[in-house]
Amino acid sequence: MLVETNWQGKMAFTAGGDDGITFNMDASADVGGQGKGVTPMTALLGALSGCMSMDITAMLRKYVENNQITNMRMEADGTQNEQHPRFFTDVAITFYVEGDVPGKRVWSAM
Repeated sequence: MLVETNWQGKMAFTAGGDDGITFNMDASADVGGQGKGVTPMTALLGALSGCMSMDITAMLRKYVENNQITNMRMEADGTQNEQHPRFFTDVAITFYVEGDVPGKRVWSAM
């Protein structure tokens, strides 16, 4: 898998994979960006929760019918270092499933 990230000027970048699908990243105005995309740290948490959500969904499908799940969402809450570099010092992930899904199936999928 190859992801290419290209500078678009100032603090803006476009990233995409070899499938041709791209997304925009930018910094907020207070650090020189224009806010025309997600921040890279938001993209990182989104990628983490998206990857985990797809895996959990695939595992749950083995045990329940799609119509038994009425809603799913995941929250990834990251705490960043207060000074630069602003890496994550902690990430808490919470997964919510609604519907006729046995709790033990959700736990085993995670």
